[in-house]
Amino acid sequence: MNEQVSEFLTMTFDGVEKTFEDFTFTYYPNPIIDGIDRTVAIMSGGLDIKLTGQRFDVIQEPRIIVSSLTTNASDSELCNGTETLLICPTPSFPDEGISARRRRATNGVMTANLTFDFDGYIIDDGLIEYYPDPMYESFIGPNRIYESGNSRLEIAGMNLDLASTEDDIQVLLGPDGVCDVDDLEIDVLRCQLPNKKPQPGNINGTVEPGPTQDLPAVTVIHGNLVFYPGYVKYSTTSINIGAIVGAVIGTALLIFILVIIGAIIFRRSHQRLNKQVQVFEMLEKKIQDRVETAFHELQADMSEVEEQISHLGVPFVNALDYSKNMLFAGLAVLPPTTDPEYMNSDLETAMIMFSRQLGNPDFLTNFIKQLEEQRKPKRRDRVNIASLITALLVTEGKFGYFTETLFKLLEESIEEGAESGRARSLFRRTETIVEKLLSNWISLCMYQYLKRQVAESLYLLYQSIKIQVEKGPIDITTGQSVFSLNFECLLEEEVEFNELTLSVVGRDKHHKYYVKVLDVDCMTQVKQKILDAAYRNSHIVQQNRAHEMDLLWYHPGGEERILKDRDELNKTIGNTKGLFINTIKTYGVSDGCQVALIVKASMNETGTYQPVTPGVQLFQQYQEHAGPDDVRDRDYIRIRTMESGGSRIMHLVAENQIPTESSTSLTKLDREFLAPRLLVTKKTIQTRLDEFLACGFP
Repeated sequence: MNEQVSEFLTMTFDGVEKTFEDFTFTYYPNPIIDGIDRTVAIMSGGLDIKLTGQRFDVIQEPRIIVSSLTTNASDSELCNGTETLLICPTPSFPDEGISARRRRATNGVMTANLTFDFDGYIIDDGLIEYYPDPMYESFIGPNRIYESGNSRLEIAGMNLDLASTEDDIQVLLGPDGVCDVDDLEIDVLRCQLPNKKPQPGNINGTVEPGPTQDLPAVTVIHGNLVFYPGYVKYSTTSINIGAIVGAVIGTALLIFILVIIGAIIFRRSHQRLNKQVQVFEMLEKKIQDRVETAFHELQADMSEVEEQISHLGVPFVNALDYSKNMLFAGLAVLPPTTDPEYMNSDLETAMIMFSRQLGNPDFLTNFIKQLEEQRKPKRRDRVNIASLITALLVTEGKFGYFTETLFKLLEESIEEGAESGRARSLFRRTETIVEKLLSNWISLCMYQYLKRQVAESLYLLYQSIKIQVEKGPIDITTGQSVFSLNFECLLEEEVEFNELTLSVVGRDKHHKYYVKVLDVDCMTQVKQKILDAAYRNSHIVQQNRAHEMDLLWYHPGGEERILKDRDELNKTIGNTKGLFINTIKTYGVSDGCQVALIVKASMNETGTYQPVTPGVQLFQQYQEHAGPDDVRDRDYIRIRTMESGGSRIMHLVAENQIPTESSTSLTKLDREFLAPRLLVTKKTIQTRLDEFLACGFP
């Protein structure tokens, strides 16, 4: 019945029917249950089940019924509530034959039918599970007294939370006190005691004489079960007003002292911060001043370079020399540029056949793969082979064929790298033939771009870096300098130095030009600076290196002396094998002295040395005493650091201060001290760098 129906009331008296039109009997729709919050209970019952639904207010006697699955036994309880909510206490388990021990068994879960009787309208709601009854233990002690020192009460037991929550349990203290249950576990119940001590006695107000007559009794109501574990005793502490006042005053005094100390510390830290800010501002101003000074000095020095470019243009080698420099720099081979006049016939035939085979793309790729797979060729040998293959294909006019073969090899290398999981490490270093081929291809393709577009800006950037770095000492053995672009190449030691101006004498023994050097420069560095100054006046393809020449000093007393990095004047360090190389300061060369460059071992018949003027004549004389120029020698400003006798050669940094590969990197404090020099170098060349980037990447 889902609709409300009203009918007149009709009664029959001795067969006579009478209808009372002033009275109606109304039939309402049956109530509906929308939800039930639980289907579990304890064996003794008493836990509330909450029903939500509709039209519960029309039921005169709502009842919850549980019936046994094995017998006809059943039990029921009345429910009460509102139109949409019914609260039904669960009946005890219907089988009365179950012992109390089994009711408390931890594994004895029982099942019964659950139905609701709404004035004869029966709703079957399935099954309900009955868990063993909880059991609470009495407090320990002869009088079962629990002493609470933290306003908490703990009652031990078993099976406490199998079917119950904190809301299902009441803990009463005496006749009027309540302990708020806030924690329930399977073997312990915890509740918060009220701040005010409850009245002594039992729940009904009776007081038993004896030690517990002043204590409230603890009563636990868990469903239909009631437990009396004992009595609770509040901890009593005597309150000393004087002690409290003293503690408050002491605390206030301590806080006041701490505030004063904090203010003093804050003020001092603020003063230190202000001092640090001032120091940083002074340091910043000092760096700015040094940058401005260094920039103006660099501009003055660069004017000579710019004048050289305006008159002579950018010194750029031809395509052949560029190719040799890029393909064979640092390698152990340098192929001849012309064919030999006479060649063995078998060798010539073999070379022709090999050249034809290289024109076959399958042979060339397989040839390179076979060489790559072999472990015997070292890195230098692989790079040599790659450069020789490049030179052979390019000189025969097969650059397009070279490009196609390279792209095929690159594609295969990328696929293999992706499959083996090392794609990120590809082409980082030129250790394989394919990587060197790629490097050679890029170098050859960039020749026209470098020459036509970025040559001038790149040359000016290079010269500005070189001039700025050479304004400070450079350790010739380690390569570290006072002015550098990174911390790794920065000279950590503070080196005192002075700038000197030397007069360079030419072939006619007359002054040619001035060169600025440092009194801590070794002879190799001085010779290279003289050569650099000479080559700014004319473009020479085959330039001499410092180690190919000797430095001649015209002593003010009329003596001519050759200055060398190592001779009888070298200083040793204590009992060690360390040996310092000679510097300008070692020989006592002063500002304005005359020097000249001579070809090594070039004493003439008169017993005197013949100076040379760096230029074409110099190379004609040099080539009479030495072999052809070797483009592989790029590290011309470094010298060997070990002598044949085992002595270690040092320049500016002592042996025990030379960093090794295993030594730790610069600390944060070291970097802070060295940072100004780094900033000066970077800021000084910033303009040239911006010009190069704007030209190279418009």
